[in-house]
Order: sequence, then C-alpha cells, then structure tokens
Amino acid sequence: MEQRNRNPYANVDWQNFHRLTGNTHNHCVNRKSLDYSLKIGLDFLTLSNYYPSAPWYPLSKMTENYYRCHHEHPLMTGDNPDPEPFSPVPNGTLTPGPFDWNKILADWVDTLPEEQRSQYPFVEGGKIFPPLPDRILEAPNAEHHGLTDAPGETHITGLGSFCATGTFDARNLFQTFQHGFGCGSGMAWRELFTAIFDKLQFPDGGGVIINHPVWSHLDQKLLHDMLDFDPRVLGMEALNGDCIRTNTGWSLEHWDTALSSGRQCYGFFSTDHYACDPIAGRIKILVPERTAEAGLRACRRGEFYGVLFGNGVQFTGIKTEKGILSAAADRPAKWQFISEKGVIYEAHGTQAALPFGNNSYLRITAEDETGEKIFSQATFADSI
Repeated sequence: MEQRNRNPYANVDWQNFHRLTGNTHNHCVNRKSLDYSLKIGLDFLTLSNYYPSAPWYPLSKMTENYYRCHHEHPLMTGDNPDPEPFSPVPNGTLTPGPFDWNKILADWVDTLPEEQRSQYPFVEGGKIFPPLPDRILEAPNAEHHGLTDAPGETHITGLGSFCATGTFDARNLFQTFQHGFGCGSGMAWRELFTAIFDKLQFPDGGGVIINHPVWSHLDQKLLHDMLDFDPRVLGMEALNGDCIRTNTGWSLEHWDTALSSGRQCYGFFSTDHYACDPIAGRIKILVPERTAEAGLRACRRGEFYGVLFGNGVQFTGIKTEKGILSAAADRPAKWQFISEKGVIYEAHGTQAALPFGNNSYLRITAEDETGEKIFSQATFADSI
C-alpha cells in the first residue's frame, strides 16, 4: 500500500490548480451553523456530526430526527448494568442494524421523565437545511469516540468514509445505556480504523484523522502506534480552533515530535465548533479540478496546507530543487522554516528558500501583517 507522501507538493501544478477551503472537523446541525460554515468560506463540506457518529451526507437528505428514525448501522450491545456517559458497553457485541428505536423504547418509555416521553414516538420531520449553493462540494465524514483501548476523550474523524457508530442517546436521557445499547463505537481503535477504511467512498481518498491530541491527553506513543497502523491514518489536528478556549487547541509539539521520529504525519487545521472568536482553523486543498473526489485524494496525498482564517496570505508555490526547499506567497510575509531542531531560518518577503542541509524534514510557515498564518506540510529530505 502506498505510504504517506513525504514530498507532498511535488506533483502540485501551481500554475493550474484550484483551492478548496475545507474543515475536516466541523459540526453543523442546523441552519445557523451552516450559515457560519459558508460565512467563513468553506466550499468543501466534510461534516463530522454526532450523535450518532454518522455522516450528515448529503445535507439535502437530512431531516429532523433522521437518525432516530433511520438507524441502519451496527451498534455495540450487551449487558451494561452500571453505565457511565460515553463509556463503551463492557464485553459488548457488535450487532448489525437496523435498530427501530420506537419499538425498542416501547419496553420502558413509560418509566422515562415527561420531557423524554413527550418526544415519543419519534417522527421524521422536515428538511433541516436549505439547498446548498452550486459551488459547495460535499463528502461523508463523522467524528467517532468511545474506544475501548484509548483514553475516553480520544476522538477521531473518518474523512471520506460512510462508517457510522453509536446512537442518538449520548447522555442516556432515554436510558438506553442500562438496557445494553452503547452510545459510542465500543470498539478497539484498530477495529474502528479498519471499519472506517472499509467504508471509504473512494479507496484512494480520505482516511483517519486524530483529533485534538492535547485536549484528548493522547500520549505520543499511542499517536505513533496509530500512525504506524496504516498509511490511511493521515495525521492529526495541529490546530483545533474550539479547543483554544481551554488552551489545548495547538498540538504543534505533538506534530513535530511525530515528524522528528521520521514518520510523515499530515497536520490538519480545524474549527470543530464555532465557539471561538475569531473562528480559527481551515485547510486549503490543492486540486486539479473542483470535485469532492479530487479533494479527498489531495487530503490522502498531503496536497493541502493549514490556515488560521483563510483571508490573508496564501502559498503560490512550494517546491524542492537541488536540495533546496523554496516557497512563494501572494504578498509579503514573515517566513519560518521548522525542522526537528525547531525554527532554523527566518526571512521576510514574498519568497523564501533554504537548503535541507542535515535536517531530516522541513515545514514552512508564513505570517502576514494582518495576523493570518499559513502552515505547509512537511517535506522529508529522503524524498528529494
């Protein structure tokens, strides 16, 4: 199987390409959040909603109570007499769908509080979203959690995958936990990753992204084990904009530690929720044509870069030639070249270049006078 691309921009035609503005970890469950998504310039929607952890794709099919009325995916079930929120079902069994929640809840709905009883039976309502503008592209995605062999806050997204896990009852308001229905994946992480790969829309596009590792208290060894499992584990969030509020949004140290170990690890930049102001974290995906398939393939190959806000300086070229990594931008910027040794070179202007020397990898940032900052993927010396 093809490994993660160690020279991500080598095949990008910078004179003939399109930029898609994407966000691989983006919750959008109503018209207000869709308006936010479009307002910040997203034109490639890969929504990562839960609960359940199931693709809201395409948006045109989503209705009120959709997944309460159309639960087709497998679910971990078993004996769970003393449930905790978001915890897997102990010794659970992966049970194929569909699940008819109206029929299931009938056994105990009369014991529920009035607020929950008043919602029963579940009835599918009208469409949630208006028609999307023609320019908007979509691909499946979902955020998964509830792993049996990783910290409880470990979350991952399955970019480009139809994989679905868990239920609508994340907080056990309908008492599904003690009746043996798990709210999360209930799987070991290798099992979940494999399930995501098996449901990819395009075999050569998308993959697994590890979300907010600092917020998740994810240790570096587990992160490396995940990267080593399969090259379709694309990388991790170097920035989660929502987690900035709790000083856990930046994971640059985790990113550089992975790169310094010799592992290619793509850095993703995501908003997650829209609670931060200004809303930070997007990626610019470099594609030869404006299609969702091209966008997912570019993410698999690392042909994208991270941005804070998406409204300032942009890369107009990144290339390696004769042992030198060079980059250009559309306006003057402060440049930094980062290796396993940290920041090793700084410059100012519309272009910058640096020989690899004895550095194993280089990645580049550029920051303009407005505070916009952009982040390249790493290029490894052994790939040039």
